[in-house]
Amino acid sequence: MVKEKMKLKILAAISSDLAKHIDAIFSELSEQKSREYSIDKVIEIYLSVEDKDADLVKSVRSSEEVVKVKREISFIFYLLKCPFYTVYSINEYMTKEDMRQILTALNINKWQFKNYIQSAKHHYRFYKEFRIIIDRNIEYNQKA
Repeated sequence: MVKEKMKLKILAAISSDLAKHIDAIFSELSEQKSREYSIDKVIEIYLSVEDKDADLVKSVRSSEEVVKVKREISFIFYLLKCPFYTVYSINEYMTKEDMRQILTALNINKWQFKNYIQSAKHHYRFYKEFRIIIDRNIEYNQKA
């Protein structure tokens, strides 16, 4: 009985500090989410950093190279627009406007975008080379 009371007193003492910390993190991530990123700028930076051909972005072919480029650009844009996923792996949805921009820019449909994101999440978790490419592009986009 005394043990439970002590635990409750300790919890009460740290709860206010914890609430302040959570509010600070939430407001910081919300501020990051409100930053405007242009899909055209993301594509431009990606193509220059990775030294890829611009024709791959608009291509309707489903070759391995085209899929790889579109998956990487999709995931970079998703991570920039959804910081809660980037930091804490909390799934987020992009706004309709952001979704329209990326679908138009990459010449893909929602189904393809969903598959690219699912595939990229797997690649990001398990493949170091993919993680390096994504992180490098995120860094360049946040500086721009």
